[in-house]
Amino acid sequence: MRPLCTSSRCRSRTATGLFLALAGAIALLPACSRQTAATPTAIASPSPATGIERTRARVELDLSGGSANPAWELSPEQTDRVFAAMFSGGYAPAGEPPRCPCGSGYGGFAVTWIGDARYLSGGPESLHVCGGRIEARGRIGAKGQDQPEPEIVQDLDHQLEYYLLETARPYVDAALYESVRQEIACCTKPDDATPYARSRIGSYVLANALPADLPAEAPVYQVVPGAVPDEARARQVARGLGFTGDPSSESSSAAQPAWSWVGPEGNGLLDVYGSIAYTCSHPPAQPAGAPQTADEAVAAVRAWLWARDLLSADCTSDAQAWPGVDGLGWEVRFRRRLDGVPVGSQWSMSGGLQVRLNSLGEVESLGYLRHEVVKGAPVPLKPVQQAWQELQTYGPAYFDCEGPTTGPTYERFTITDVTLGYRECCYGSAEVQDQLRPYYVFAGEVEIARWSQVIRAVAYVPADAAP
Repeated sequence: MRPLCTSSRCRSRTATGLFLALAGAIALLPACSRQTAATPTAIASPSPATGIERTRARVELDLSGGSANPAWELSPEQTDRVFAAMFSGGYAPAGEPPRCPCGSGYGGFAVTWIGDARYLSGGPESLHVCGGRIEARGRIGAKGQDQPEPEIVQDLDHQLEYYLLETARPYVDAALYESVRQEIACCTKPDDATPYARSRIGSYVLANALPADLPAEAPVYQVVPGAVPDEARARQVARGLGFTGDPSSESSSAAQPAWSWVGPEGNGLLDVYGSIAYTCSHPPAQPAGAPQTADEAVAAVRAWLWARDLLSADCTSDAQAWPGVDGLGWEVRFRRRLDGVPVGSQWSMSGGLQVRLNSLGEVESLGYLRHEVVKGAPVPLKPVQQAWQELQTYGPAYFDCEGPTTGPTYERFTITDVTLGYRECCYGSAEVQDQLRPYYVFAGEVEIARWSQVIRAVAYVPADAAP
């Protein structure tokens, strides 16, 4: 499967040790739109090992009380999510003091393996997940002095920790579940979601005054299942884009199922991720003619999508086009809006559709990302001045940019526009988005030393007021 994100994948350092060893034995799922530190580059697309399905995870909830710790087994699909989470957050800061136990009676989750562990040879014997950290202990197949020191990576936003708690629901009572959930929340630190962006942006400059007319509250949108079954939706998309027959491959191990098609001449590819997203290159069905202006490009792509029932009503009003690479062709963006509030940035694929046309007016690539949602209750928002201070202190929770996604540190982020918005993410990955929550969206340009290219960027800071 090929990830859809065009501007927000980060692979910044090469991993070593236990996690790299385990990578060769499992197929990892691509994570999208998440800015993280030190994601291992060498594990982007390993081949699955025969028999890996027979290795599953056993989870134990570490409690310091007198009763026995609850323990349960994960399904192969749930185990896939544990594997993927191990590579999503990068290494924890060196020299950081232990963060667990972080509450009364709660010591995190211990993960061990069930089945034929030889397929994980070289990987960690066990994991300890607590306090926003994943600690790998031991090495399968090592003996005596060959056993390495524990290796620690970040569990950004405590995603794996919360997920393991969700898998505990059938095995613990409601009071214990809620108690552990509160302990995890108490352990959360402001920098748990921000180490990557903070390390890459040298300074922030506000070009204009902060807006004074932003609302004091905004709704939270709950994600609901799509309107049609996933496979029916996938086939509908395939037919609309001109792909015929049965899919060439399918997967059920991601956060949602996925199907792939190959075009009749072998140069068109389509991946559909459930009812949430799809990414396509060179579809067999093509628009006619080459647009000469941005308005013509928007109109041509809009008509082409409408004719195929591929343009949702909430993605039609906010559209723009700009010249493609080297001034050839067009990039056309249909940004989603929820009750008038934008989802994602004007130019990055984080909610809605984006289409790339070549100089002949042909679709070179097409991306779609949209969850079905229902509007929930409003939540109070922190003052935008507070969000501006948090951005400078902690960095953004999410960071999308047009520039290189590895290597350089941006010396300066000049912010020209600040709005309220939402963002969408998480298809074909271990991360599942079940809500769209409000963010303050800081948009502008970032600079790299001795480089004249203009790089547009967007930083997201959570807008929810502290409880």
